[in-house]
Amino acid sequence: METPAEESVDAGSVGILGALAIDGGNFASLTGTGRSVHPTVRQGTMLVNGRLPPEVVRRIMRAHFPAFRLCYELALQKDPTIAGRVAVRFVIGPNGDVTSATDDGSDLASSEVRSCVIERAKTLLFPKPESGRVTVVFPMIFGKS
Repeated sequence: METPAEESVDAGSVGILGALAIDGGNFASLTGTGRSVHPTVRQGTMLVNGRLPPEVVRRIMRAHFPAFRLCYELALQKDPTIAGRVAVRFVIGPNGDVTSATDDGSDLASSEVRSCVIERAKTLLFPKPESGRVTVVFPMIFGKS
């Protein structure tokens, strides 16, 4: 049985997600800097108004940090200097779905990152609140280490 030859793959042929997976997530090879760049996302001070425990909201949001970080990584391709805070205000409906999500005073200069994060937040599912709707303001700080 023959062993298949290794193939050379570049980011353009498989897209950014495939290239990150193939490269083990080493963003430096995609930026061409030759040094290790680790895009990071940290949680700011969250506000929860309604009957859903803050730790549940935090757990679900943090589980989706890789998707939010990808929004940032894609923007770093165009501008490697961007960094800052994206604050998302969203409403969790009675069924646990996000019924609306908006920017809540972000300072990150990239409108692409802000829009991407907001769009991803709209797809999240939470447990059903104890009663009514829940409003959350969830800030994320994007940077590099």
